[in-house]
Amino acid sequence: MIHSARSLRTGLLGLACLLAGSAARADATKQPARTPIVSPGDTRFDTVDRLAIINLFGAMVRGIDEQDVGLLVSTVAPDFCAEYRVPGSPALKVSGRENFRAMMTKRFEFLENAGIRRRHIISPPFFLEQTPDSAHVTIHFLNCTSTHGKDWHPFISALGEFRLAKRDGVWMFTSQIELPDVALD
Repeated sequence: MIHSARSLRTGLLGLACLLAGSAARADATKQPARTPIVSPGDTRFDTVDRLAIINLFGAMVRGIDEQDVGLLVSTVAPDFCAEYRVPGSPALKVSGRENFRAMMTKRFEFLENAGIRRRHIISPPFFLEQTPDSAHVTIHFLNCTSTHGKDWHPFISALGEFRLAKRDGVWMFTSQIELPDVALD
């Protein structure tokens, strides 16, 4: 059987993420799952864990908006995998906390040098699944931007799909798939 280089790379990324304990999707053309395992109104979950996960999303967004790479990176596991599926471009993939740190440091430097400030308005997390040690959550982002302190305006929306794990009593993101509606700068 002959495989393309893209499908081989995609398959290897998926295998690496699965072996690392996350559940990133290997097929870059699939949309994230949007159907919860149980009824959205089900109350059989640990509320302390749920609040910790919600707070983790708040820390992630604050780290991005304040360009605080230390705070942002503190929300992800050492084996974190991310895939950003920007329309019209090949998927951008990163694996490992330190690679994520390097990528976001460069991104924040670019934004700072360009005089760009961003704010992320997020929907409440929608829990597709939560166990005592893992969670599968989606959120919607509305990103707003301002350049050189001028008017704020929305410029992109996106769907984020996240896998989380609780390790030694601490929740962390293990994988992220982000689906922006349009290309980013």
